Amino acid sequence: MRSLAFKTGITVVAVVCLCALLLVTSARSSRIPNHTVARQAWEKIVETNPRIFNEPVRIIGLHMGGKEVKFAEKFTGDDNWLKGAKFRLKNITGKKIVFIELDVNFPETRATGAEMSYRINLGQIPNLNHPATPLSVSSGEELEADINEKRYAALTKLIQERHSLSDITKAHIQVGFVVFDDATAWSAGVFYRQDPYNPKRWVPING
Repeated sequence: MRSLAFKTGITVVAVVCLCALLLVTSARSSRIPNHTVARQAWEKIVETNPRIFNEPVRIIGLHMGGKEVKFAEKFTGDDNWLKGAKFRLKNITGKKIVFIELDVNFPETRATGAEMSYRINLGQIPNLNHPATPLSVSSGEELEADINEKRYAALTKLIQERHSLSDITKAHIQVGFVVFDDATAWSAGVFYRQDPYNPKRWVPING
């Protein structure tokens, strides 16, 4: 009987030790994935297009959260990481620029349909009576475009039509449309002239 009791005691101790070991291992394992997920959720990235040979405007700088950030390099940020973002642009043509459309695209939204894009418009298009602050950027001059409070509210409303802001970890910035003071324009490597009979229409310039 004493032998049986001794063996039983050993068995109980072994089971208790095994349970304790499993609990510790489980606790450690549960912490690792949670930490990894939390870290990855904070990783953001902003990218730009490869340079086009005849582009009139170059995106030369990026500030997020008051700090300079390099394009195509991951950085940390919360769900409101795009709020207050600032993009530094430079006129690299010999012409004066009066209007720039800067596109903020969200590649991750392709999972639910067409890619969503928010446009930042700077300046006025000639011969159109759209109320906007005039813009005049001479050759070699720089300017800044930002996602201020008003723009961020509009951007948020757009994204929330299909996604939560927590889903968005990547933004792609590109210059979509540029207009010069001589009523010519540029988009995606092609130069245009404004139709004198219909100022909303732009005709490609041959050659």
